[in-house]
Amino acid sequence: MPRDDCSPDEAPRDPDEEREEREERERFVKDVLTRGEAAAEGEELKPGQTHEIVEEDGEVRVRRRRFSLTDAPIVPER
Repeated sequence: MPRDDCSPDEAPRDPDEEREEREERERFVKDVLTRGEAAAEGEELKPGQTHEIVEEDGEVRVRRRRFSLTDAPIVPER
């Protein structure tokens, strides 16, 4: 029977869920690189790049550094 007094951080994690989350993170990193939206950590972002690739806790991750306005709707001046 599960304990009611344990926080989510203390609760045992399902290995399948952990694997699935890791695969989702890896896929996101791969997709951002494929689209050319990321630069290596510390590099200047080129036009169209919004993220940098960093290593945290032994894993490769994506960190947003800015937002892109290329897909923003154009609002006419009044």
